[in-house]
Order: sequence, then C-alpha cells, then structure tokens
Amino acid sequence: LPECGIELVLVDNTLNHGYSSIDANGMNANNPVHIVPAYTQDTIDEFFSGIDVLLFPSQWKESFGLTVREALIRDVWVIATDAGGAVEDVVPGENGDVIPISNDSVHLRKAMERIIENGNFLKNYSNPYKDRIRTFDEQADELLLYLMSLIKREPAVVVDADR
Repeated sequence: LPECGIELVLVDNTLNHGYSSIDANGMNANNPVHIVPAYTQDTIDEFFSGIDVLLFPSQWKESFGLTVREALIRDVWVIATDAGGAVEDVVPGENGDVIPISNDSVHLRKAMERIIENGNFLKNYSNPYKDRIRTFDEQADELLLYLMSLIKREPAVVVDADR
C-alpha cells in the first residue's frame, strides 16, 4: 500500500522461542512494520488494545478461529479469508470483512483500502455481535456436555446372527 499513515504489526510466534522467522529488512513497505511476539494469556488484552484491525488471511480452512474470536470479543475489526471456522462470527460490513481464499492479494488489498479510506468509524467501534461469540471455554464445555451425554446412553444391543 502507498504511504497512508497505517502501521503493520506482524506477529512472529517464533520470537517466543528465541529466534525470528520474519526478515523485516526484506520488506518493501511504505508504512512502518513492527514485528512482535505472539501474545500469551497474560498479554492478550494488551496486544488487542494496540491494534484497530486484525488481518487473518489464512490459506487454510480453520476449524475454530480462536484468534478471530479473541479480536471480535475485544471490539477489533477483522479482515479474514473465508476459511471455515475463522469467519463464523464475522458479520460482513458490521464487524469485519470476509474475503475469498486466493493467491491473488487483490481481495485483501481492497478490504484494507476500504478501511483506510473509511476507517474513522474504528475510533469508537464496538462489535454489536460480541455477546453471540462462543469462547474457547464455552466450546470446551459444550463438547464435554455432548461427550457426557454419549456416556450416559444405554449401549446398543448387538445380536449375532450366526448364533
């Protein structure tokens, strides 16, 4: 993107292990780029309070999309690829943008340009759907109840036709 006053924060999860997997010197960026370690349970709120938009351009069908949900619960707008569970709680145009999975960056670029051009709404943005989002703990509790219901069922009677 041309110089436009935005800052890109790239998360490098390997920094938590003592090395970096991203070479910022190789980037030809017109805007500041900061590489930060992945958040932890202790730093999650601090991380999300420091960003306005979460870019989640996954090239893989995600099963749950915890990072996206963590952002949405904290009133962070999301731009994500249509990658399975990652976008289940994204309401296009109301709490984020869903773009197609593609090797062509044009979709991500257009979504980012819309935010840059119309991003004033982010200053006081509050996700109107955050009360609908199932947290990781809620999903785990739901799974536990489901598994417990299977245990309580009577075992099926198998009849051996050869007897």
